Amino acid sequence: MAYQDVVITGLGLTTAGACSPRELFERIKAGNSSIKINDDLAALGFPNPVAASLDAQAWDAVNSHAATAGRSGTALTDLTLFTAEQAIAESGLDDPHCRAGVFMASNRAPLDMSDLMRMSGALDNANGSVDLDRLSQAIRRKGGRLSQARRDRSALALAERFGFFDVVMTSSDACAAGGISIGNAYRHIRHGELDVAIAGGSELLCELLPFLGFTAIGMTYDQPRLDPSTVCRPFDRDRSGLVLGEGSAFLVLESADHARARRAKPLARITGFAKHAEAGSVLSSAQDGSEFARCMESALRDADMGVEDIDHINAHGTATVCNDACESQAISRVFGSRAGDIPVTANKSVIGHAIGAGGAIEAVLSVLSLHEGVVLPTLNYETPDQSLPSLDIVTAARQSRLRTVMSNSFGMGGENCSLILAAA
Repeated sequence: MAYQDVVITGLGLTTAGACSPRELFERIKAGNSSIKINDDLAALGFPNPVAASLDAQAWDAVNSHAATAGRSGTALTDLTLFTAEQAIAESGLDDPHCRAGVFMASNRAPLDMSDLMRMSGALDNANGSVDLDRLSQAIRRKGGRLSQARRDRSALALAERFGFFDVVMTSSDACAAGGISIGNAYRHIRHGELDVAIAGGSELLCELLPFLGFTAIGMTYDQPRLDPSTVCRPFDRDRSGLVLGEGSAFLVLESADHARARRAKPLARITGFAKHAEAGSVLSSAQDGSEFARCMESALRDADMGVEDIDHINAHGTATVCNDACESQAISRVFGSRAGDIPVTANKSVIGHAIGAGGAIEAVLSVLSLHEGVVLPTLNYETPDQSLPSLDIVTAARQSRLRTVMSNSFGMGGENCSLILAAA
């Protein structure tokens, strides 16, 4: 079977502090954090109420766009359409006869009071956190499930807006969902099933119940600091937990033949993708990094590349103690003697963890790194963790001729994914 080459021709992004991909890229390049005190969370009495929340500038742009278009959907759908239309506009796509699909990531599912009661039954009184493995076992024993909301509304809105009805898919694969959506779109185009896809994710999390949930399971940072911009510290010895973020990012993917026929100029290519499920623990991966490593190795095989072919790694880098340790060891296992020479960056140090949208945001930034020849910095990396393999964590923007980037997303529940992007 002859595979199709897959290219990226358009990008869209909306996050805290940025209403376009290049605005965020320049913000991170300059070392400016988007993490701030969230006044609503502070008013509720949380001791560490910081987040990378969408600000008034972003919502003004989203709402103005929705009003101009005559739409009044949910906030998530309005955000999704605003961001996806950026990507379509940049691509210049206008082909009503192509085979086209929508691949969207979103995990948002509001909890109700019964869900909170179940969570309280799984409370570990010794450390004040919720044991998710115990919670899931209790729910299965009772034949129940956590409340679910319809998650495909925004994907359907995208399909209707652009006429992309050949495949419409919503992924809810936790923190890996954004990367998985892009990978699924890549596979459909690569195998000749689609000509075009809009792929990415949207997530709105910086409010009471998501914040309460992540705090309850012990994932958010727990060391008070005076400056909110310093609290998210991926791979640093003093890391103590993630900071929630939110936002939206989408990419336009096409077969190279389709892009060439309409004389579109690719921004980058997708050459490899792997998705693995560990099915081990809700909150942690294999402590030796072997599962993360297995995913990265599969992506390399899919791209027909070796470890010598990767120029840069955009890490999942959540700033949780366990995740960063696992990812560091996985990079060491996969890249061996090269592990300390490959520049590594963690975008979440600036924009927080947008869960389902995170992998899509990081893929957009990886494309721009390839296009601009710049490795973005990881903020707040000051003290190496001597218990972990030594990595080249980039702390200031670095000019580099990049041919390839590996972008990792490793999610709760053992949902792992790696993308390999290459220069156009």
